[in-house]
Amino acid sequence: MKLYCILVLLICGHAFGNLVRHVRTIDHVDYIISVVSKTVQEIEARQWSNLKVPNPDPIKIDETVLGWHAKGSVSYTNAFVVSIQGVDLIRQSVGQQVNLNGNRVARAVLRGTLRLHDVAMGYDVKADLEDGTSFYTVKYIYPLINMDFNITKVINGDHIEVTVTGNLLNRRTEPIFMPSDRLSDTLSSLFNPAMFTPGIIAWGADVFQPIAKRIVTTEIDFPEICYNCA
Repeated sequence: MKLYCILVLLICGHAFGNLVRHVRTIDHVDYIISVVSKTVQEIEARQWSNLKVPNPDPIKIDETVLGWHAKGSVSYTNAFVVSIQGVDLIRQSVGQQVNLNGNRVARAVLRGTLRLHDVAMGYDVKADLEDGTSFYTVKYIYPLINMDFNITKVINGDHIEVTVTGNLLNRRTEPIFMPSDRLSDTLSSLFNPAMFTPGIIAWGADVFQPIAKRIVTTEIDFPEICYNCA
């Protein structure tokens, strides 16, 4: 899979309003771009192999399609990333906010949203039916997966928190089963991508977040904080 450079979409947008007046970070946009870019580069260097999805429970089927009856169980296993068509960071999503937490501690919060476009996932399929066992591979394309980065630093301290939250656009596309036959047509009509959604959303906390945390604590310094800024 080829190396992707993150495209930062030049969409004008307002930064998050400061709740603590006259305090801001300097060059927060470049910082977010650097952190997200290095995170993606590290994951891509592993050929996206750490983007795993847990195997869902086998599905029971008892269906009649065009006069043909299928009864048994279907298992989906060994999820893997087939391809990702595009990766970008929306400029509009990059912002900063300086606020007070519940303990009246001033914090700088930097945000940015990474988008993964047309993520094709592959799954191994085993259909155990009354008349025998069949094996397939299915490819399913998720049109848009977002990873929301939040980096928080205490203004007068060294502690930095990083959270990355995954979000999935729930727009159905057609699964592609290989080989194609009468049974695969039935499985295609019954395919439910929602059974994989929790695992994909978990990429944020389980994969992107630990890498981003290490990058912000050991590789890229937090932006300088400006006091009494206009």
